[in-house]
Formats: sequence, structure tokens, C-alpha cells
Amino acid sequence: MIHIYMDESWDLWFENIWTKNSKYFTITFLMSDDKKDLELVMKNTYSWMSLKWIRIKESFFHSNKESIACVRKVLNLSSYRNIKIATLIFDKKKLPYSLKNEKHKLYNLMVWELLKICEQKWFLLHNDTIFFTASRRETKKELNNAFLEYIREITSYFRDFRLQIWIPRIEKWLEVVDAISFSVYKKYESNDSYLYDIIKDKIIFEKLLD
Repeated sequence: MIHIYMDESWDLWFENIWTKNSKYFTITFLMSDDKKDLELVMKNTYSWMSLKWIRIKESFFHSNKESIACVRKVLNLSSYRNIKIATLIFDKKKLPYSLKNEKHKLYNLMVWELLKICEQKWFLLHNDTIFFTASRRETKKELNNAFLEYIREITSYFRDFRLQIWIPRIEKWLEVVDAISFSVYKKYESNDSYLYDIIKDKIIFEKLLD
């Protein structure tokens, strides 16, 4: 049995007059066969934050809103767990113009590419029971359903591939993969590997798409 938690860092906007666009976009898989062990990471992080009188900025832990010390705590605790990480990084400057207005298609293709790589590298086997949990990124129900349908289609040859979309407030390991994806993003976007170096030994696949 394998649990896969998926999250992304930053957005797929290419032109926005109100904010500065990011140069990179990342999608990250966090894989483990022991969900109970994983749950201790955020439990211990929240206990540590309570002792330090630190409150999360939103209703759930979001690395972009929390202090570097809090993100570092999540990554340090994760680095001692039996986990595997696979990540794709996309340079938005390299995107063909024809795809700039098809963000959902691009996102789905990146997820498919990472799943395919994990299969080719023998991280995922056809006879595995796989629980795939994605962080909800869309508010519209039809977009979430379209994503679920796409993933079901491309994984139909797996013996037992179970798919769901949750919010981090409910599924705490989505908060962990958010921290991991954020650390990868910072490495490429800001040339800052301080957080990335904490977790890099757990990364079994990393690729910059260009």
C-alpha cells in the first residue's frame, strides 16, 4: 500500500497586472507506505508552535504564509520519516504560446508526466494499492471533477488506484507536501536552497522541464 500526497507551489498565471508573476511552477509527490507515521509530523509541529506561542496565519498550515522557522520544523521532522519525494519544476518562460490560456490542460499534463516517471522508475507498480490525495486547488466543483476524471482515466490500468481531493485542514499530510514543494520552489525561484537542503536526501526524482 502506497500513499501519495500531491501539492504544487505558486501558480500558472503568465500575465497579471496586479502582482508579479513567478518564474517557476512546481508539482510535488510525497510517497509513503505508513500514513500513521506521517501524521506525527504536523502533530509535533503544532505542539512546537504552541510552545513558542506561534499561531498559524490561516485555518491550516500554508508555508508561504508561515515563518521560515515553522517551515524548517516541518521539513526537519519529515526528513526522519520513511518517505520518498518526486518533483517536477516548470520554467514558465519555456511554455509554448498556444498553452498559455490552457492552464488546466498544462497542470494535468504535468501530473500525468510525474505519474508516468514514477511508474517508469519502479516507484509505483501496477499491482500496488495506491491512495492518491491531491490538495484542492480549484473552488469550482466541475473543475475538480474534471481533474479527478482525467486522473482516473490515465491510471485505469493500475489494479487499485484510489483517488481523492482534500483540503489541508482535513488531510494534514497535504500541509507537509506543501512545505516540501515550497522548499523546491524557493530553490529555483530565488536560488535559495536553505529549506531544500533539509529534505534533499529524500528526493528520489527531480526534473526541471524546459
